[in-house]
Amino acid sequence: GSGLVGPAAAPRDRELADAAGTSVGGLLARHARFAGSWLGVADTAAPGPLQVAVVSADHTEGRAGRDRLADTARRHAPGGAVVVAGELDADGVLLLADRPLVDGAPAAYVCRGFVCDRPRTDFDDLAVALAR
Repeated sequence: GSGLVGPAAAPRDRELADAAGTSVGGLLARHARFAGSWLGVADTAAPGPLQVAVVSADHTEGRAGRDRLADTARRHAPGGAVVVAGELDADGVLLLADRPLVDGAPAAYVCRGFVCDRPRTDFDDLAVALAR
């Protein structure tokens, strides 16, 4: 599941990922050197993708704080992570929907599948959350 596509598409995406993983068993038995690549894909697929939503208000201070949080997320997020930054409830951006500011300050939400940690406003705190 992913906050990028919404809950309606998640079951079908999961079925496709599971089918791909199941069908590769015979191939791996014949070509073991590819096992590591497939295990990496399976390891990433199990908990769902890491996603970071960074929201701010539409004013100069808000955008500056949002940009700094997004830069921190991009530097510290593992490979394959998705970082999306924008204004509160930006039209058509599911990952930014219903993610409030924290006391008026820009906030970063670290999400795994459809489950998000508490919002982060501190750059060091965000880096620690992404390292888990």
